[in-house]
Amino acid sequence: MNRRVFTLLLLVLLSLAATPAFADGDVGVGFIAGDPTGFSMVIADRIALGIGWALANHLQINTDVWVIDQTLENDVDWHVGIGGAVKVFNEDSNLTATQEREDADLAVGIRFPVTIQYLLTQRIELHGEASPGVEVFPGFDLDVDVGLGLRYRL
Repeated sequence: MNRRVFTLLLLVLLSLAATPAFADGDVGVGFIAGDPTGFSMVIADRIALGIGWALANHLQINTDVWVIDQTLENDVDWHVGIGGAVKVFNEDSNLTATQEREDADLAVGIRFPVTIQYLLTQRIELHGEASPGVEVFPGFDLDVDVGLGLRYRL
């Protein structure tokens, strides 16, 4: 089931990126390695989307809105935002005590990402992210997502 969900969400992300509304580098698509590892997308330097597989053996889907968008140097930007994450577990997932107690198939949380982007070329960017957060369903639990990746601006 997780492969079908992953494939469907990846197709949705790529379909969004292909729409004419996001032209001239407004959309970046790429890969991020870390926890979770998967695909990342940024729209208009304001909305970030991700789908990946986490070290705790679950599928994670996240979306963030950057509320602070600053330039450090000519080609280096940093962002602070707020977002949400959904984790879909399977029978092989490494569940936290809260998730086991609640017999959860999924968890929902709030993220507070801090992101830095460096333009390697006009179309290719290196990005890093640290996102502390909290799971609010099925119970309360602290969480941190981190990653480093590359994106191509369409």
